[in-house]
Amino acid sequence: MRNLCEKFANALVESKQCDPRDKEIVVFGLASAIEIIGNIITTLIIGFCLKMTLESILFLFSFSFIRTYTGGYHAEKASTCYIMSSSIIVLALLTCKIMPEAYFISTSIILLIVAIPTILCLAPVAAKHKPLDYEEVSYFRKKSLITLFIELLIIVIFMIIGFKAGIFLVSLSLFLVSVLMIMEELSK
Repeated sequence: MRNLCEKFANALVESKQCDPRDKEIVVFGLASAIEIIGNIITTLIIGFCLKMTLESILFLFSFSFIRTYTGGYHAEKASTCYIMSSSIIVLALLTCKIMPEAYFISTSIILLIVAIPTILCLAPVAAKHKPLDYEEVSYFRKKSLITLFIELLIIVIFMIIGFKAGIFLVSLSLFLVSVLMIMEELSK
């Protein structure tokens, strides 16, 4: 994928549509965009196959929204990241589909009892291959806490409207993010 992005960036440089000094930024941006689009399409396909399209979108949004700021474990290869991300989505949706609705609230409370303190105490967690400087830590910590608050507010809204599967999926996403944070901390 990187080779394809580099070829495209080289073509942009040759056609004078891109400054040669910006080539690496273009390659990184293209690779990131392809990865994001691939994850969204995969999530939609998984959701469609499980007849859980809304739930798949909710889980991906909730998970990705806070994961962007909290950090935690990151796979070194894009292919490993893709497989892990897809597996997490499948497991989350299957758990939601198989678990009796009567357990959604109690399970969500348990997940949040682990997730909230972990995110509050650890966020952000820098990956081994990408350390954070003081300004980045401050910025990502603030964004992590704001995002956590927003997701907890969404859970409250789902409680009010009675969307138990939504409560469970947002809680599960927060829990999984906290697990990835702990994994990265333990690997240091």
